[in-house]
Amino acid sequence: IAEVRNALQKVSDRERTYLHYRYGFVDNEVHTRKDAAYHFHLSTSRAKRLEEGALRNCRGNLPDNYFFPENSGNNIHFL
Repeated sequence: IAEVRNALQKVSDRERTYLHYRYGFVDNEVHTRKDAAYHFHLSTSRAKRLEEGALRNCRGNLPDNYFFPENSGNNIHFL
């Protein structure tokens, strides 16, 4: 978990806030991309680009044995 927190500190505030909300770090509820887009007043395509960029940036800050969700719907699998 410390590695994930460290990786999240190295992305932009906007990306970090989005990921926290999207994957339930804020309220322990994983939100759909559509819900996250609505919450942040984004189009779903903009939310997708933001999420993909944020995850790509996080991947670059984690050891190789960590992985992130790829088309996994509401499930997050990264530890």
